[in-house]
Formats: sequence, structure tokens, C-alpha cells
Amino acid sequence: MLTDVLTAVARGKRKRKRSGIADFDTMSIDTMRQKLDEKGLDVDGTRKMLLDLVQKNIQLPDEVVVTGAGFSEVNGTYVRNGNHINNGYPKYKKSGHYKGREVEYTIYRMEKGRNKDIWFISLWGVGQHGSDYDFYFSFEDEPGTWKCCERHGLEPAPTVILSPSSNVK
Repeated sequence: MLTDVLTAVARGKRKRKRSGIADFDTMSIDTMRQKLDEKGLDVDGTRKMLLDLVQKNIQLPDEVVVTGAGFSEVNGTYVRNGNHINNGYPKYKKSGHYKGREVEYTIYRMEKGRNKDIWFISLWGVGQHGSDYDFYFSFEDEPGTWKCCERHGLEPAPTVILSPSSNVK
């Protein structure tokens, strides 16, 4: 609660740049709650909890486009489809085929520690005993740089583009 009060006081003393929703650290609690409510998300919690939800769910787009992958089935438009059960970050899905079966390709983020979070383009539960097939990955601290996973990815690695209709500013 004290952090919330100090942040509110600091907001009143600083002149802010207007940069859409990218200025999270100075966003008021009311504004965060409004943005979360617009997305149908939980609006209760401390400033830190709300800020975490805003960063995970509003900063990221509703669609991403994958192009140029050596394994061409992963190319296409992925639509936001809920949140990853382990970390709350959005996950994205696209229908396709793999070895003659209809499947859903997924883009999701795994938390691997401070500044080591990894985004994957993957198939969930298609391997032996329900294992995942990871095709490509990108470290969170290297945005836009995708690499091939050894077992299933094919060169070249893809380009992942925020959809033009994205709400990211």
C-alpha cells in the first residue's frame, strides 16, 4: 500500500511523455484496472500485481505473423488463445498439419529465470508419450532473433511480426 501511495505522489511531480500504454511504471492504478477490465481480466490486487498483469496481457498483441521459417507449416497468423497455465503470458495458436494430422501450432513463453525467458513455436503433445515438438525459440532478452531447435526446426529461422492490427504501441 505504501508503494502505491509513493508512486501516486511521484506521478504528480513528474511530467510524463505520452507514449500510449508503454509507460507502465507511471500508469495509475485506476488506468491499469480500466485496461485490465476492458480485456476481461482480474482487476483486484496490489499495484505490483496489476502492473504484472498489464505488462503480460496488454503490452502483447492479439495476433502475430510468422514468416520465412524453413519448416513452412509454422508460417502464418497466430491468434491469441488464452494464457499459458504456468506463467499467465498469452499464448497464440494456429491450425495446421503435421505428418498428415490436423494440429495446432502454438507460440508460448516459458520462464527460465531473470532475463532468460524463452518464447517457443511448438506443437504440444504430439510426440511419443505426449511430448512437445519445439521448432523455433527466441530468448526474451534478444527480441526478434529466432533460432532453430535442434531436433525439429529447419533453417532458416522465422521472422515473427506483430500483427498490423496489434494493440502494441
